[in-house]
Amino acid sequence: MNKILFVEDDRLYADTIEDFLSENGFDVDIVADGEAAIERLSQNRYDLYLIDLKLPKLGGFELLELIKNSGDDRLAIILTTNMNAHAAVKGFSLGCDDYIRKNCDLAELLERIRRSIYRSYHSKSNWIDLKDGYMFDLSAKVLMRHGEIVALKKKDKKGSE
Repeated sequence: MNKILFVEDDRLYADTIEDFLSENGFDVDIVADGEAAIERLSQNRYDLYLIDLKLPKLGGFELLELIKNSGDDRLAIILTTNMNAHAAVKGFSLGCDDYIRKNCDLAELLERIRRSIYRSYHSKSNWIDLKDGYMFDLSAKVLMRHGEIVALKKKDKKGSE
């Protein structure tokens, strides 16, 4: 299960997104400001950061810059109402992987997250394209289906002799 840190100060909106992503197989943690996000990053490992730009205490751009300057290359998606070209260029220059309008269709948000995760795994590894949307990474031993990691169980060694 992919773990997402959602940095959003609008609690109702954050809960809506959390419920939707949880129903679609993601583990989502929510924090309301950039400082809380930094604290949470020191305690947990995430696969993707979903960051609002307008945050109290430490803004989204500043948070993204701190994350990327620390050497953290995990995925970061900006989710904001501010969709001007200047802000998008700034976000990409700071290392975000996607820039999405805050009130986008939830299915679009889900697909963008899945595609980002898929591209991230696909670009770093030795993948074999299997049938029915399955991909297997030989080096990392990761199986994905339609951009989502499929949990694999270790083989029981009893009786294998």
